[in-house]
Amino acid sequence: MKRLEDIIQALDVKMVSNEEYYNLNDLREYLNNLNVEMLEAENYILTPYYIFMGKRMELYEYELNIVSDKKHSFEKYLLDLTGKQSISDIPNSIIERKKIVT
Repeated sequence: MKRLEDIIQALDVKMVSNEEYYNLNDLREYLNNLNVEMLEAENYILTPYYIFMGKRMELYEYELNIVSDKKHSFEKYLLDLTGKQSISDIPNSIIERKKIVT
């Protein structure tokens, strides 16, 4: 079984503010070229961003979130997503849109 971690390591990385970003099209192409039925993936959050002129552009309303990391809290996810220091700094409308139904 192929591991997502191995695939990620094979992709080109773009560093923005000491964070690693990968091109989603590169990942899609790599996965399409694999001949495997199962892919092992743990502890990843897939959140698309636009990188423009060395800056991360956030997509609060139209992003795709695939969350499989049970080690992080919803609050940490929101803080990482928005770059804010406190939950109180995040508008309620954003929090409501991002609530995960379990």
